[in-house]
Amino acid sequence: MPPEVRVAFLKSDDPLLPDVERLFQEMYNDQKGRGLVLCPPPDASGRWLAGIRGALGRLGCLVGAIEGDRLVGFLHAGLHVIPEFLGGGLAGRISHVFLSPGSRRRGVGRRMVAAAVEWLRDRGADTVEVQVLSQNLSGLAFWEALGWKVELYQMRRPLRKPGDIERAERP
Repeated sequence: MPPEVRVAFLKSDDPLLPDVERLFQEMYNDQKGRGLVLCPPPDASGRWLAGIRGALGRLGCLVGAIEGDRLVGFLHAGLHVIPEFLGGGLAGRISHVFLSPGSRRRGVGRRMVAAAVEWLRDRGADTVEVQVLSQNLSGLAFWEALGWKVELYQMRRPLRKPGDIERAERP
């Protein structure tokens, strides 16, 4: 029987944060085969972590799945304002969820989502949203099993070839 996986909130100075960077990269490698059109740069995980670190505990949370002393998964969620023309209020957004393949189908993802949803609710969120890649069928099934409903299809049309690094100058 595999060891127990505990779910805990990670803080901005948590010693497990370097493992979040590693798992972030694994997540994007996995997503390439699930419909991801964008191609994050090699340092995306470090940039992302630096970008969320200051908001942890205030506007966002980072939930870790820990097996022994090893991080095997993470979830990031944050708060954002719903525009007044859509009714206003606060919404939560689960932006990233990843579990190592060996830790899946054991209820860990469910527990990470439950912890994040409670955190968002406690801070005033009226609703929570998540985006799932179009070809991530197991992800869609996971969210639907938790009672989430499809609301929107997001589409993308690349205007540059993959690998084009140069960006057009903005006026």
